Amino acid sequence: LMGAEPVWNSKGQVMDVRIIPDSLLRRPRIDVLVTTSGTYRDHFMDKIQLLDKAVKLVTIIQSPSNWVRNHALEYQEALGLKTVDQGTQRIFSTSPNTYSTNIEFAIEDGESWENDSTLSNLYIDRMANSYGQNANSEYQKELFTENIMDVEAAAFGRSSNVHGIMDHPMVASYFGAINLAVKNKTGKNPDLYINDVSDPGEAKTVKLEEFYQKELRSRYLNPNWIKNMQDQGYEGARYMQGFTENLLAWDITHTDMVTQADWDAVFDTYVNDKNKLGLNAYFEKHNPFAQKELIHTLQEANSKGYWAPSEKQQEIIADRLDKLNNSDRVPSLNNISNTEVSGYEMVNETRKIITNTAPNQPQQDTILWVLLIIAALIIMGWFSDDKIR
Repeated sequence: LMGAEPVWNSKGQVMDVRIIPDSLLRRPRIDVLVTTSGTYRDHFMDKIQLLDKAVKLVTIIQSPSNWVRNHALEYQEALGLKTVDQGTQRIFSTSPNTYSTNIEFAIEDGESWENDSTLSNLYIDRMANSYGQNANSEYQKELFTENIMDVEAAAFGRSSNVHGIMDHPMVASYFGAINLAVKNKTGKNPDLYINDVSDPGEAKTVKLEEFYQKELRSRYLNPNWIKNMQDQGYEGARYMQGFTENLLAWDITHTDMVTQADWDAVFDTYVNDKNKLGLNAYFEKHNPFAQKELIHTLQEANSKGYWAPSEKQQEIIADRLDKLNNSDRVPSLNNISNTEVSGYEMVNETRKIITNTAPNQPQQDTILWVLLIIAALIIMGWFSDDKIR
């Protein structure tokens, strides 16, 4: 995009970058903002430095269609920077030794924010640390904001079918949050894409909305996927609950993508059990707290204005919550109203109650293994008189 390319060695490793001359490029040089997770930042600092080097080299080229240089000059003027080079920072992440935008935690604590501008400001605050050839990070919130305001499109890579965009909250917390930040700063939604390289032989770029719908219907609304999760007992229920939380994160960060029909489908699948999979009995047996949290997420989506359930849907939800609260299977849920328990507290309660059902199991396993090892050693003669002497 910038008009630079990697330099490979004989072993297929990227060792340097070089400029593609205008005579060969024959198109504008597109400016690029790189945001990275803390894990990638730590593991691939050498590549971050090469990307920064590429930006610096491209900025030198004086051409009306060089948007890397054009923006750097605009940032220099807007922020009163001494040199154009100071406006070339394009790689941003969280501060050293931090590994999250914290968007997922803020969303979970719904009472901590009233509108999504609080979340987009949090994202900018957390991600405004620049990285490059200078190994030291520098907090540059104003420059990061200038970069954000010039974003017209964004892409996120998926290299495996094992994880999608709703398996965990980080994709929405990073990629979705970019959309939210751009929207709240400019009033426009950037075009969002997924670089799908799960099949290296058929790598492709697809619109985020298309990728989302495919994952939603092939996994989370798919009876076969749900059946396989049911086979996993407690963990399967946890994945179902986690999906709904991540769906809400996407609705908050990219409202135009998640629809009323999507939430209705989640309700029909997991609460109304339209596929007749015996989900209520399954949750009660393996992880009733997961269903309680799933329903809590639906109610949170309603209270924040992202889903408008019908009166009938609300009645079914209320009836299911009443049965959960009065379940003999889970006496600790008795007389607990939904409004008294936040999502974070319920997750902690889930861990506490479930894990305490068999607190001595690891200890029992250890004792069993020790006895087996001693028996094997006796058979091998390690405890014979000769060995002892």
